[in-house]
Amino acid sequence: MEQKAAAAYGKYRGIRDAAWQCLLDCGVKDLPVQVSLVAAQLGVGLFAYGPNREILRQSRLEALLEAMGFAYADPSGRLMVFYNDETSLQQIRFTVAHELGHILLGHVGPSTPRGRLLEPSVQKLERAADSFAIRLLAPSCALWAKNACTAEEISALCDIPLDAAGKRARRMRELRERNVWLKSDLERELYAREPRLAELDKQLMRTMPEVIRLALRRGVSPVEDMQRLRSDSLALQEEYGNLLEGIGMARDALENKPACALCGDSGWRGTEMCSCLKELCAQEQFQELSKLLLLGEQSFDSFQMDFYGQNIWPGQSTSPRANMELVYEVCLNYAEKFGRFPLKNLFLSGPPGLGKTFLSACIARSVSQQGRSVVYDTAVSVFAQFENRKFQRDLEGVQSARDDARRYLSCDLLILDDLGSELTTPFVQSALYELVNSRLSTRRHTVISSNLTMEAAAKRYSPAIVSRLEGEYHVLHFFGEDIRLLKKQQMI
Repeated sequence: MEQKAAAAYGKYRGIRDAAWQCLLDCGVKDLPVQVSLVAAQLGVGLFAYGPNREILRQSRLEALLEAMGFAYADPSGRLMVFYNDETSLQQIRFTVAHELGHILLGHVGPSTPRGRLLEPSVQKLERAADSFAIRLLAPSCALWAKNACTAEEISALCDIPLDAAGKRARRMRELRERNVWLKSDLERELYAREPRLAELDKQLMRTMPEVIRLALRRGVSPVEDMQRLRSDSLALQEEYGNLLEGIGMARDALENKPACALCGDSGWRGTEMCSCLKELCAQEQFQELSKLLLLGEQSFDSFQMDFYGQNIWPGQSTSPRANMELVYEVCLNYAEKFGRFPLKNLFLSGPPGLGKTFLSACIARSVSQQGRSVVYDTAVSVFAQFENRKFQRDLEGVQSARDDARRYLSCDLLILDDLGSELTTPFVQSALYELVNSRLSTRRHTVISSNLTMEAAAKRYSPAIVSRLEGEYHVLHFFGEDIRLLKKQQMI
């Protein structure tokens, strides 16, 4: 992969062509574009400033820490993008896309760092990288197909900062005024005679992904919503055909060959969901999770045992390697046999830097690809939403908090990360009890990761909570050397 990225230096002369070719090469099919997956496909490593500041200082790159991010190729040709992890997720996505632009447009070579520098000599390169990022994250034809017009719509759809979305919105207005979308003379003629056809066309193209996305954000299976959508879609298709007949055309005058020969792009084969729609569900679920987890890098196949020592660990009867091999097998089987595996709930316990979050992400990825609804969040964030649900006075905020709480309670799999990092107030005790008890009573699966041992949890939480954790959760112990520190030492 690194050779592939190195070969991409300046591969494409035009910014637009570079962005388009990158999307094609990386197999991007929907919005929002997952930049972590694009980087992984190109063999470019992504690193946050936070855990790497000391290494960057030792490498004499500390001057670039003032920038949002920078791309760097070391003398061996290894490509890396560093980004400021104290900014918003949208800004991080844009920064990474910007730095990938520097790489693909040939601005970065071996041992040549390039950040958001302000010298006049490089402003032209910075503008080019910004233009690449906008085109990569918000491709114009996809925006047209989804009828995204305003900066707010584009920002929400593409998960990019509002200022970048504003630039794209202005460009979209220019393209619409030039009417470059409708290439067919027949399309242009019929849409001019019956404008409602164009409106229905866009509705039919955009509804299915949106319904799936909204259902998954609520943490529920999208099947029921999609069945309602199927009925609505049939009504739209009927109106579409009637309009064509009304202007003297055949009902199928504008139909193209369906992408799926099995269902004719309806998404259903009789009463069963078609494989194409199941795949779309999995893609949408994957994209929702990727907003919080770098799922492009976190998979069971990429898990490395080399970081776990083979000597007996103090206070244990086995080595970190032997223990982790057992933990890995349990997590792998739990994910691949989800719903059929004997263990229903896992409690991943151990100090920081031992792979608990990584394996949680692996489980999330595998289960989501089976079309199940998966919600991942930190304990601090979960309890904050429960608190907002009760005390928030703003109506919109209350509804948002209620939706999030419903997701946590009703999704097929909840992954609660870093339990114990929250301030344990009486309200948090109550919220945790509701979460644990509700999911157990409805037989929904949960994975909890924590720096706490079960003994420490017993001192922190109420007996009612601890009884359920000890009785219904299988504890997986993590021990060994801090992997983050080991990786830092390797980078020096």
